[in-house]
Order: sequence, then structure tokens, then C-alpha cells
Amino acid sequence: MAYVSSPWLGVGVLFAFSLIARKLQGSWLAPSVFVGNAWSFFMALPLSLNEDHISAGAVWVVVALVFSFQTGAILLEIPSRHGHVGKTLSPQTVRQLHQTCLKLSLVFGAIAVIGAFFYVGMWFRRLGLASSFEGFTSLGSQMYSILLEGENDPWWFRLLRMWIFPSALLGGFAAASTDKWPRKLMALFVFVPALLIGVAIASRYGTTLAVACWVSGYCGMKCFLTAGRYKFKRRVVGIAILAVGALVVMYVGLGIVRGHKYLDDEAEIGVMVRGNLLGYLSVFDSYIQSREPRKLTWGTNTFSGLLEVVGAGERARALDYEEVILESGVYSNVYTAFRGLIQDFSIVGALLLALVSGMVAGAGFTYACSGKSSAVWILAACYVFVLWSPIVSAFNYNAVLLAVIVGAITLRRYEDFVVSVSGSSGATVLLSES
Repeated sequence: MAYVSSPWLGVGVLFAFSLIARKLQGSWLAPSVFVGNAWSFFMALPLSLNEDHISAGAVWVVVALVFSFQTGAILLEIPSRHGHVGKTLSPQTVRQLHQTCLKLSLVFGAIAVIGAFFYVGMWFRRLGLASSFEGFTSLGSQMYSILLEGENDPWWFRLLRMWIFPSALLGGFAAASTDKWPRKLMALFVFVPALLIGVAIASRYGTTLAVACWVSGYCGMKCFLTAGRYKFKRRVVGIAILAVGALVVMYVGLGIVRGHKYLDDEAEIGVMVRGNLLGYLSVFDSYIQSREPRKLTWGTNTFSGLLEVVGAGERARALDYEEVILESGVYSNVYTAFRGLIQDFSIVGALLLALVSGMVAGAGFTYACSGKSSAVWILAACYVFVLWSPIVSAFNYNAVLLAVIVGAITLRRYEDFVVSVSGSSGATVLLSES
């Protein structure tokens, strides 16, 4: 009976179903596989490393929503390993695609860099800081206090900063479509403005969200170029582990800049870091356990940025979210994207929306594997939502929506450059792996 009430049972069921989906679809990048494996990992981490209570009920809610998405995706995913007459891009077209994505990524990144320098210079003058490294690092703590007081950034800075995310997505496209390491490194240029702005205002979300956009672009393009048969090599896995470690260091460093007392008690450092990084499932559990009937908000949590633009709502800032005190004593206001879905559409509505979204993602996977470059944006949107879902809906940020739109427009122009061919054994082969 104890096994039935254990949250690990739900994680095990989700992971097992995801492995079955992997066997059926023949691809780790199929949306049904990607979301299941991602959330198996996202739930296993806090269950393993945190001491905060997480009920089986909260885990099963997550499993139900993810399973609904997987079901919709499987309905329209065509396993690439079954073989079909596909389409391929000529090497020249692949080079042109890469050059276009890299050029636009660098241009958008440069726009964000210009905005960052003007913004930092403006606050240096206002605060009377010395033009030194110490002055720059002290800017973050002062800016965080200013933001806590509710002061908004100037419109021109928000307009220039938002191009970080299209740059990141296109950078992922560019890195995935070349084997040349100098060009892959150039595709990382977007993290210059992302880190510059992040340190300047002690903000951690911008850099991590840019990473999510970059990875989503990379995975989407690899899925397209390899007909879904891309395999994550040891080198890629090793780089990913190093990147995650760097993000953790950045998170802690900017937390110290903000004034978090990580170093006051060395025995509590691990507890605080784990609570801040992995508290999302516990916070979601507290929401599930205490949830009362509320009026449906119809998308104002999941798509708040877009609704704010059209005047149908106002996007809440992260600082406005109600904080929860975890059992470890750590404060957290990270509720995951699932809370927003449930508040917007009810649990039944969220399940239906997940099912339909899965169908859209599954169709995008099938079209991308068949050589439709215009479908890659669907995969990228799916991946970025999944990667950011432990925090909140990625579509709360209009900059992410802009990134997806820019990516779709960029790839659309290459739709007419495909040539019908049959790959070996009838399977679609778009770009051989290096």
C-alpha cells in the first residue's frame, strides 16, 4: 500500500510510458517522448534531493497532464523508422539556411548588446557608480532593489532586450545546421547580451530562458535535418552537463548579488540552493493541496503577455506571485506552468488543451521529419514550453512568441528548396550525422 501512495509510482509510470513511446516513435525528439522524459527528470530531481513533502496527488496531476499531451502527440506522430518517401535538402541549401540563421542571430544579438550598454550606462550615471568592475557588480544589487520597488524599465530597453530570444532560437538553428565549431561558437554570441543584462539587473530568468530557446532551436533543427533520428552523443551530453553546472553557479552568484545569505551558514548552503532550484514541485503540491474553487481566468496565466498586448489582461511579474514557505524554510514562488493551466481552464480544460497541444506538436514532428522546414517552429515552441514548464508558461513572455514567429518566417523561405528522394531503406535522411 505504501508503494501506491508513493509519489515515485507516478514518476515510474510516466517514465515507463515514455520509454514505450520512444520504442514506438524511434526518436528521442518526438514530442511524446521528449515531454515524458523531461518531466520524469524534473520530478525525480526534487524527490531525490529535497526534503520537502511532495504528495502523490500532485505528482499524479502532473502525470495526467503530461500523459494527455503524449496521447495527443502519438495520435499524429508517424514513426520515422517505419520508412517513407521523404525529402532532402541539398548541401548548398543547408549552408544557405545556416548562414541566414547565423547572420540574423548575430544581428539580433548585436541589437540587444546595444540596448544593454545604453541601459547600463544610464544607470551608472543615475547612481553615480565608478566605471570599474566593482561598480558593475554593485549595480546588480542596487537594480534589484529598484525593481522590487516596482520601477519599470524604459520602453526602448524592453524593445531592444526582447531580441535576445529570437537571437537565441536562431542561434540554436545555426549551431545545429553546421559541423564547423567556429560557426557553432559564433551561434553562442547571444549569451553575451543575456549575461550582461542578467548581471546588470541581477536577473536570472533572462539567461536561463535564452538557454531554453537556444536548446529548443537546436533540437528542432536537428529533428528536421535528421528526420527525427538525431542521437545525443556523449560529447553533447557532456557539454549539456557543464552548461547546467554553469547555470547553477550563475544562479547562486546572482542570488548573492541580490542579497541572499547563502554563505552565512555553510551547512545550509545545499538546502537553500536545492530549495531555490528544485522547489517547484513542492510549491505546486502546496497549490494542489490548498486549492479552492476559483473563477476561471481563461488564459491570463498561460498567455498573459499576449493578452496584455491586446488589452485583455495584465501580466503579473514574478515578484507578484505569492510565496510559499517550504518545509526546509526556503521561500519560493515558482508554481510551474501547470498551475496556470489549471487556474485558466480547470483541470478538465487543462487536460483537453494538453491533448490538442500534443496533437499539434505530433503533427509538427511528422511534417518536420518529412522535410517541411516550416514545421520546425512548432517543435521549437513545444520544446521551449516543456523546458520552461517547471517555472511558468514560456508563452507568458512576448519575447518568446516573437522568437517563434521570427523562426517560422526565417525557415519558411526554404520550403521550396527541397528535392524528393528516398533515403536508405525508404527512411527520410536529410543530413548525415558528423
